[in-house]
Amino acid sequence: LTQNRMTLQTLWLDGSEYPDVEQGLPPTLCEANLPFFWVAGLCHNVRLVGQGETATYCGDPMEQALMHMAAQQIAPWNGALRIDELPFDAVRMCMSVIYDLPEGRVLLCKGALEKLLPLCESTWNLQRPEPLSRELRANILNAQERMADRGLRVLALAWRWLPPGQEPCERGLILAGLAGLQDPPRPEVPAAIMACR
Repeated sequence: LTQNRMTLQTLWLDGSEYPDVEQGLPPTLCEANLPFFWVAGLCHNVRLVGQGETATYCGDPMEQALMHMAAQQIAPWNGALRIDELPFDAVRMCMSVIYDLPEGRVLLCKGALEKLLPLCESTWNLQRPEPLSRELRANILNAQERMADRGLRVLALAWRWLPPGQEPCERGLILAGLAGLQDPPRPEVPAAIMACR
């Protein structure tokens, strides 16, 4: 029924929703929310297959959508070195990667909000972490519900710095934001449904 081609429709950043992501985002918003784009652009297992004009990306369509969106919004990550991965599993419902960035070692995580939110101590707001109050948690859950009501698949993106010598741990995270994705239906689907009716 669908095109198996996920597209980003809506972002929730700094406590506000930004629809029509494909039309672009304000540069100041991207600069203020760099951790969100770090997670979107680096927390994946997408591989580049082939060379030159025949090179294509291979991997999960959702991860490709996030990666391409991040690449369009911010400058490339020069000097980013992937160190380790905590793979996705059905119990945790999230995956994490550990990177050495010029700014330091960081854990980047994405997954289902219901699993990620309890692991977060704060949310990224106006270029700094803000403790997660009951009101903030309610706002985040409401944002997820609004996106889901529009048929979007909602992913939570979170992160944390890893001090030297500290083992990777999906605790004490900072919620960077939410991403609402959609897998568009194939063009022939409406006519096929009408024929079935």
